[in-house]
Amino acid sequence: MSSQKHSFLVQAMWGLGGLTLGASLALLVLKNWTPDWVGATGTWFGAVATVLTLLWAVRSFRSDQAERELTRIAEHEREAEALMQRARGEFIEASNVSIALRGGAGHGSDPNMMMTSIQVRIQNHSKHDAVIKLFTFDELLKSRRELPTGVHILAGTTFSETYEIIAVPAKQDELSEGAVSRFSANMSYRLDGRDWRRSSDDSPVARANS
Repeated sequence: MSSQKHSFLVQAMWGLGGLTLGASLALLVLKNWTPDWVGATGTWFGAVATVLTLLWAVRSFRSDQAERELTRIAEHEREAEALMQRARGEFIEASNVSIALRGGAGHGSDPNMMMTSIQVRIQNHSKHDAVIKLFTFDELLKSRRELPTGVHILAGTTFSETYEIIAVPAKQDELSEGAVSRFSANMSYRLDGRDWRRSSDDSPVARANS
């Protein structure tokens, strides 16, 4: 729509200029090129030329404004795309840090087997070192000692530690480092300058850095 308006304005300007020139020459011919009519025609043509110059200046100004706006929009889109790419990359890296629970020791026999310890396994498969600010168990698991904070895990390595817990019902396949899915663990961690939180059964969620 804008380009159509600009095209129409240019055509109108050229048409007005041509009409003015034609009318001026016609009057001069009709009036036999008398000095008075030559002067009057020159004044009229000069006034029309001034108007055309102003119209051209307005068109140029609007054209420059439109070009600047298009440049601004394109730059904004490039910045937005770069931010999205960066966010996706950060999420992928954060997803490479995971926490899981494995069964430990126990006693008894089915269906009255009890688990008395549990293993926390945090894997860091990202390209960056991770700092586990803290991790916790869900309400059904009670550790007999305080869980550590500020655990530093190098890129490509795994943290594994077993903790004694108040005995909970267990299944045979959960003991001796068997996967435990009935309970969950949660952790808060920092990776490449960004804070995240994640549970053993969910994806990472970014946190506002403090």
